[in-house]
Amino acid sequence: AALIVGGMMELQAGLERYLGKESVRWRNYALLAVFLLIHAWFTYVEPSLSFRATNYALFLLLVSAQCAWLMLGRVDPGPRFGTTLVGVVMVGYALLNLGRIGFYLAVPPASDFFHVGVYDAALYLAYQVLNVALTFSLVLMVNRRLHAELEGDVRRLVRSEITARMSEERLARAELAAKSGNCELNLDSGLIVGSAGAAKVYGVSADCMHLAAIAAIPLPEYRPRLDTALPDPV
Repeated sequence: AALIVGGMMELQAGLERYLGKESVRWRNYALLAVFLLIHAWFTYVEPSLSFRATNYALFLLLVSAQCAWLMLGRVDPGPRFGTTLVGVVMVGYALLNLGRIGFYLAVPPASDFFHVGVYDAALYLAYQVLNVALTFSLVLMVNRRLHAELEGDVRRLVRSEITARMSEERLARAELAAKSGNCELNLDSGLIVGSAGAAKVYGVSADCMHLAAIAAIPLPEYRPRLDTALPDPV
């Protein structure tokens, strides 16, 4: 029982960290200590299965209600990424334990663990159903968040590509209007990568910009000077 109650408290702490809503954890540790003291008292001092079962259900009710409030009330407005489904499952835990407390107060459980009634069998079955539902709801919550983040990354990438393309188009229009251009020269291969404005300035096609083609443009009397000056900036 202590492991289950402590596990629910750790689940609450994990959900708070996942949502960025961390709270003071010493309160849950204090609740766990109180639960252990009560459980130990009705186990060794005044043995009572009815009080132990009620104590167990009461503390599960408290923790599951905190988890339900976290997933349904404390979460930020906007995209909830599946937190509502987890919150509904936690509400189911809270209602189940509330009904268990009421039933045990009205009809104390039998002292024989090997002979349970129809209600106890239905109760354990409901716990198993809720455990499976909680597992699936947690997986869906994480997957929805990852999917939303991936979609956001794709949208930002598309916007960045559109912005870059528009900037390139504006630069090309500005170069053509200013009758200028920009280019990069690879001295090893002699290839020139340039803009449409640079190709227009040199009077060559943008597909075949090569150092040899550019070198043939100046008048012959300027050729020796250019050949001497070309390696200087490198």
